[in-house]
Amino acid sequence: MSCPGQKRAPRFYYGWVIVGVMVVSNMAAAAGTLAVNGVFLKPITEEFGWSRATYSGATGIGTLIGAVLALGAGPLVDRWGARWPLVAGFLILGGTFIALASVTGLGQFYVLQVTGRAVHMGVLSVGLMATIPRWFVAARGKAVALGSVGYSIGILGFPFLAQILISAFDWRFAAFVLGWVLWALAVPPIALFLRRKPEDTGMLPDGRPLRVAVSADSSFPARDIRDEASLRLTEVLRHSSFYLLAVATTIGFMAFTATFFHMIPYLTDKGFDPMVAVTVVAVWSGSAGVGTLLTGFFLDRYDSRLMLAWQLGVMGVAYGALLLLNSILALTVWGAIYGLVQGAMVTTQQVIFANYYGRDHLGSIRGVVMLAFALGNAASATGSALIFDITDSYIPVFWAFAGLNVIGMFAAMFARKPASMATGRV
Repeated sequence: MSCPGQKRAPRFYYGWVIVGVMVVSNMAAAAGTLAVNGVFLKPITEEFGWSRATYSGATGIGTLIGAVLALGAGPLVDRWGARWPLVAGFLILGGTFIALASVTGLGQFYVLQVTGRAVHMGVLSVGLMATIPRWFVAARGKAVALGSVGYSIGILGFPFLAQILISAFDWRFAAFVLGWVLWALAVPPIALFLRRKPEDTGMLPDGRPLRVAVSADSSFPARDIRDEASLRLTEVLRHSSFYLLAVATTIGFMAFTATFFHMIPYLTDKGFDPMVAVTVVAVWSGSAGVGTLLTGFFLDRYDSRLMLAWQLGVMGVAYGALLLLNSILALTVWGAIYGLVQGAMVTTQQVIFANYYGRDHLGSIRGVVMLAFALGNAASATGSALIFDITDSYIPVFWAFAGLNVIGMFAAMFARKPASMATGRV
């Protein structure tokens, strides 16, 4: 029961509009991932006679440039919000797809791929990952999970759409259509509805009115914004937990993004029809959406550090198991199980940095983490292609991913929350 003179919380919280915008934005951002890039790998390399390492080299260079962009984008998002950086980023990314339809040589291809990948990694990823955690504390896990479902939907839909268009027409027409779809999905809702943080709308995270005392309304969970401190980047960099979390999450992402990139070529090399390969990826993506959503409800209750460690361990086992599977049914079951765990990690890695270090400087923190992600992704995607070109096999690649995920599991287990942040629930 509220005290006299105090305002009660409104029935509707604008943070849920932000979640809705992020669902659509993450869906559109999936068009720029390695899963979609992998669909174009064979038709483009076969038309131009390029090696897979040549093709993926553009992605590697763009990822490295994106790492530098992320360091600048993080503080920008902290100060001004993600709306206009995201609008600009999606306009550029969509434009690279549309222009790809007219490529006639390697130089043009590299300019477009490097630009699109750099913007995706350096601007879009930072803006998307830093937005929802600013609007929620008590319900952070659920809110991030709901927003991240869009990514899984996009990973499910865009490779299918690209493969259908390539099969019915050609890869050029597919790229042209994907660019326009991306623009239509992302740009209008971001430009119209995205806001920087709840204080800009006169509220605190989770929908608590700005002037209401913390203990005034028992409808809010005990854990709220007054209980959560925020560390500056310079303070975060003094804690070993940051480096352990960066290693753990980078390993997880470098492995599964490279697997997305190479999964369709891997399966078609084994003799499966391209639509079968895309179907396996679609099952993986759909299952990841379920894992993304369910994990949000657990993260508000349980230790995110141990959850991350468990996820990395299971994924490590999954890479070894993948090499033993030779039937459509077995691969489909693998995709469903692996997707659940991989989707869970998508939510966990977004929540854990906010839980460990607070929300006020999350853009700057995510920018440094994206530097690690970018370096790892560049090494894994291009390195996997080089290993394939040398050995004519993906077996060494997946065994390497299995071992790396075990290392990531131990890094997560030893990443203890800073003592200064120990009042909140991890």
